[in-house]
Amino acid sequence: MIITDIKEFKIQYDEPLRFLRVEWAAGRDMRRLRAALEQLSQVAIRLQVTHGLLAVDTLPDISAYDQIWLGSQWLPKMAGLSLTQAVIVLSSGKVYNQQAIETLLT
Repeated sequence: MIITDIKEFKIQYDEPLRFLRVEWAAGRDMRRLRAALEQLSQVAIRLQVTHGLLAVDTLPDISAYDQIWLGSQWLPKMAGLSLTQAVIVLSSGKVYNQQAIETLLT
């Protein structure tokens, strides 16, 4: 199923697998990053996602303020999910975001 509720993301969901695939689709416009991620967390909780793939290779560099918000606000909410497997796809040219994501996950 294609989910079109959040314009900043391309979202696909496979119900039998409870698998959610998410890709950044807003180009360089990061103004609604936080609102879009809040909506995404609500969708993931509602669908009881257990497997996820987050393709962020098109996501612009994450600002320091957004990194702090992700680590202090968004990730703790996502910890309530029953995720058994999560994959983050990031191109090798996105060194800044790779380091930011590694910092958030440690």
